[in-house]
Amino acid sequence: MGSYCATCSALNPSLIRLVTAATAAARGIGAGRARSVREPTEVRWPSVNQRLSKPRANVQMSPHPLRRVRTPRFTALFAVPALLIAGAVASLPGTAAEAAGPTPSTQTAARPPAGHHPPVPAKTYFFVKGKVAHPARLTVADLARYPQSTQQVTFQSGAGPQTHTYTGARLIDVLTAAGPAFRADVKNDLLRYAVLVRASDGYEAVLSWPELVDGYGGTQALLASTEDGASLAEQGPRLTVPDDAKGGRYVSGVTSITLVRVGA
Repeated sequence: MGSYCATCSALNPSLIRLVTAATAAARGIGAGRARSVREPTEVRWPSVNQRLSKPRANVQMSPHPLRRVRTPRFTALFAVPALLIAGAVASLPGTAAEAAGPTPSTQTAARPPAGHHPPVPAKTYFFVKGKVAHPARLTVADLARYPQSTQQVTFQSGAGPQTHTYTGARLIDVLTAAGPAFRADVKNDLLRYAVLVRASDGYEAVLSWPELVDGYGGTQALLASTEDGASLAEQGPRLTVPDDAKGGRYVSGVTSITLVRVGA
């Protein structure tokens, strides 16, 4: 036993304490068993006269004598091997580090939970809807599919006159691709339609359909995708109305373009 303990202690110094505790536990169990053999417990039952002379309590006594619960013999036999196995497991690489807790490096570099993915930035969409056959959800990048126009405009704003260069698709081209639902049974039904442009902050501006159509107003209003060479992909397209001296209808951050029928 001494040579075996010396070998185990070479693997893990803590095994000495484990084997000592197991030996003490085994000795305690053996001493208890010896004491139980040497010092039997005698159970004395009251005589018949004592039972008759004393009032009967509301306690039901067991018809069987008290039984001593003895510890199985194999408990002491397996106590020492079990502790030796626990000590061997404790000596494995990585077990002591796990018991000691996370190191500062692991505390600072927290791992995301399983199945977690970093959020993807949402795209800025704008919608073409209303009296159209093909409603659409578009991005600034989608405007590149339409014929491109570039214009330099000057308009009066609350901060004074401004001059910018815009590039993008014509508003009339985007709406025509969506298929305006004009009524064929109504003469010049297109004259009853207007375009409502809404911004992300709730700002709105209106252009009439004839104002955009060649042969009537022919205004070259743009849904600009760039302003002075800078992309407007994050904030959304900007409406330009180059024939306006004031910039009230230069709607920034367009979120929806709605074709509405105004007439009866």
